[in-house]
Amino acid sequence: MGDHSGCMDLMWHAQRGRSFKVQVCNDPMNEAGWRDAGFTNNSSFTVKSLTSGTKYWFRVCAILGDLQSEWCGAVECMAP
Repeated sequence: MGDHSGCMDLMWHAQRGRSFKVQVCNDPMNEAGWRDAGFTNNSSFTVKSLTSGTKYWFRVCAILGDLQSEWCGAVECMAP
């Protein structure tokens, strides 16, 4: 959960030298519904501007140079 209404704090295992792409969606069964939430070099990220009380799914992939990992399994959370 995030510290503020409409914000979700995400965390994952750090991977030295990699950056991370974070995506969010309202329906994980619809691949076209995934949208970029942001990029970070850290092992955490806060997604903002969410609607409180709404379910969201989040996923993360690692990026190293021109290579991108597979997406992690989607995690379901309700925005505070």
